[in-house]
Amino acid sequence: LFRSLEAALRIVLGPRISAAIAQEDQARAESLYRQATQLLILGSWPFYLAIALFADVVLGLFGAEFTLGTVALVVLASAMALKNTAGALQTVLLMAGRSTWQLRNKAIQLLVLLALMPVLVPWWGMNGAALAFAFSIVIDTLLAGSQVHRSLGFAVPLRTVLVTAALPALIVIGGSVLVRLLAADSGALLQ
Repeated sequence: LFRSLEAALRIVLGPRISAAIAQEDQARAESLYRQATQLLILGSWPFYLAIALFADVVLGLFGAEFTLGTVALVVLASAMALKNTAGALQTVLLMAGRSTWQLRNKAIQLLVLLALMPVLVPWWGMNGAALAFAFSIVIDTLLAGSQVHRSLGFAVPLRTVLVTAALPALIVIGGSVLVRLLAADSGALLQ
């Protein structure tokens, strides 16, 4: 569902940002970027937070041996939530005619991943692989974010991000705590 939201935002947002940039309407382009960022947070954070909070339960659905991947899943869900918190950076770079920057960012991300995998995987196995991939995602996000901010002047104020993230965080974290408490009480009653 969240991937569909992201794809829909790219389809709708891309031409509008491109038009605003072509017309040198900085305020409109930045407003579109800010709105897309808010929608990505609202649309993806509930999923990623729930996955991170219930990673053991989700993986347990596939069998007890799958719960060994709990830490890796939490790391990856956190990295993806962070990526979406930065907004539709890739779309903005493409629509601003900076596709070579995006290509360079992805090449750097790949190099980081290739450098970290042989170091982290032997030490920590799948958790090391998850950390390496998460770190490469963070590097790509930071590169794209700094380029969008420096070259186009786009930014989403931290206050906007925090206010937007508060709703899904409160709902998912509050709901998760409630579910865990109810599950613990139910388990105590059954014994």
